[in-house]
Amino acid sequence: MIDNEAAVVQFLDRVRVGFPVALAGLEGIDLMKSLGNDKGVLPFTIVFDRRGSPVRRHVGETNYQQLEAWARSDS
Repeated sequence: MIDNEAAVVQFLDRVRVGFPVALAGLEGIDLMKSLGNDKGVLPFTIVFDRRGSPVRRHVGETNYQQLEAWARSDS
């Protein structure tokens, strides 16, 4: 299932995040594959460093502690 903009905006109204959120629609599948998610599965998380280089890729759910640890180790 591909998220629609209205659902994402509604989610972000409830859950504040301190990072940019992008929506790519169906075109995002090719983008995900080019960024290392060769099967195009969701959820897929990719973390970029300050220079815009991908430093973490993760297929599956994440949690706050995991994201926080990634941020600490890649800063």
